[in-house]
Amino acid sequence: MGHMAPQWLRLREEAYLRKLLTSETYTQIPPWDSSFGPGGSDEWILHYLGIALTTFYNVLSSAMAVVRRHRCYARGKVQAPGERGKRV
Repeated sequence: MGHMAPQWLRLREEAYLRKLLTSETYTQIPPWDSSFGPGGSDEWILHYLGIALTTFYNVLSSAMAVVRRHRCYARGKVQAPGERGKRV
């Protein structure tokens, strides 16, 4: 499975999210008003949660890349580094 670029994704014409984005209605709606919202006393929690989830995603995706690479080496699809030029 190859890399999927954002421009390849397209919402159907009848999708609510597409209508919201194309009409720019979201610019007329104020941000939510709660302690977790912008300027709220608990805004920092969502900020650090975002950082933690991003870090977790990056670590997990890096680990999965290593696993995929290892599987390719094990199946003989790709030669491991240091094995180049050696006869099998």
